[in-house]
Amino acid sequence: MENSDLLDLAEKAGYENLRGHLAHAETLAREATSTATLLLAGTGGALTYAIRWFDTTPASPAVWGAVATTAWLATLSATLVIRCLRTVRTEMLYNEPLNLYKPDLNIGLTEARRWELENLQDRITLTKTRNKPIARWLDRVRIAAAATPLVFLGAAALGAYL
Repeated sequence: MENSDLLDLAEKAGYENLRGHLAHAETLAREATSTATLLLAGTGGALTYAIRWFDTTPASPAVWGAVATTAWLATLSATLVIRCLRTVRTEMLYNEPLNLYKPDLNIGLTEARRWELENLQDRITLTKTRNKPIARWLDRVRIAAAATPLVFLGAAALGAYL
């Protein structure tokens, strides 16, 4: 395999790799948005229930559970926004033209392609580095959301003794 063929192969593989990581970033954003929608809907429902009961009767264990659930889901929503839905720098698939066209450097096409290949690898690494903690926090928030019934039960049990 000639050197230019190897460069062609590396460039093609690199761009496909970066496309995959950028698509993964978009998927994470969609999943985080869906999770936030569910959490906020649950927060609103629990808050409505808690307020209704606080207005009409003394607080029952169910009200304490609803209050704790509201606080729990609001905390998870805030965590999701801070850790997963913040606007962060996103790498671009291709470099800007004037970053590639540098006639004053007097370098050949092969050298320019090698240089761009290194830039491509840097963009892949940055995108992977950005995606990893977002995926980790999205999983943590979802697991914590699955524990919401336990939060309700614990607060209701505590409210029964108050």
